[in-house]
Amino acid sequence: MTEPGHYYWFMEVIDSDGSPFNFGAAVATNLDAYEFNDTETLATILPDKQNTITGNMDSINDIDYYQFTVVRGQDISIRLLDETLSDEFIFEINNNGWTPLVANNNYLLSNLQANQSISLRVRANTALPADPSNNYTLTTSSIVTSFTNDVISGESNVNRIPLIAYSQPYLTTQAYNRLNWSLVLRDSTGAPIEGAIAYFNFIKDVEDQANTSTSYQALSNTNGKISDQINLNSCTPNVKGILHTEYSLGYKNVWESDVEVGAWQIVIPTNRGLDENGEIDTIGIGGDNVPYVYFGHICDQDLISSEPS
Repeated sequence: MTEPGHYYWFMEVIDSDGSPFNFGAAVATNLDAYEFNDTETLATILPDKQNTITGNMDSINDIDYYQFTVVRGQDISIRLLDETLSDEFIFEINNNGWTPLVANNNYLLSNLQANQSISLRVRANTALPADPSNNYTLTTSSIVTSFTNDVISGESNVNRIPLIAYSQPYLTTQAYNRLNWSLVLRDSTGAPIEGAIAYFNFIKDVEDQANTSTSYQALSNTNGKISDQINLNSCTPNVKGILHTEYSLGYKNVWESDVEVGAWQIVIPTNRGLDENGEIDTIGIGGDNVPYVYFGHICDQDLISSEPS
């Protein structure tokens, strides 16, 4: 070997009968970041968060060990994704001995003890040649069982259109230029989860869903919190001339508003896998009975009259 670089050596011990032997080296350059975890004592320690690991098998002797500590005894799920369906990865969990798990399946682990260690490994299927260009994806995820502190709102100074003025549909959320959404994602013990995902699905114009729908996604921080802001930009009213009354500082003010009626929902994958309908299991705001919450983007607001109340 003459090419400069850092080399990782895999040594396999075989009993000798005393005969002479030669020493050789085979070089593989397509390695993953987990070449030093080929024994259980050197397992890659996964942090207390949602983890997604991408690795490969650089030889048929490669084994990647991982360890995840269930700090609070929360419910978790584990999964090995083999996108190419190559069958060259063998996924196992240590339950007083290594037990094989089926790739591309979600496994829910519950009734765990606080600080219980979960040992996992991925090894090469020795019946097939190793292809280092094929990757696997290992995920360890706390189950998202609930969310709290959800706030979806426009600016604090919005002059809202009340239900009595417009109710078909009622504009639960209203804004001028910015729409804020935030919430905290929690595990089965009620503790916040870091690295969990939520989707904010937004329809800007309910009369043109195909061309005005956007899905925003965000990850929770170390406190389990997601906080994001959507800039609404242009506003094209689909409902005009809504008259509504505001009482302020001793005055009765009559306003006329033009609004672009839209809608939103929040979708949070629980990491349980598929539900009874074969769809990804989720929680959130909006569902089968009431899919969306209606939103009013106030395009224009004119004061028609103002008189002492």
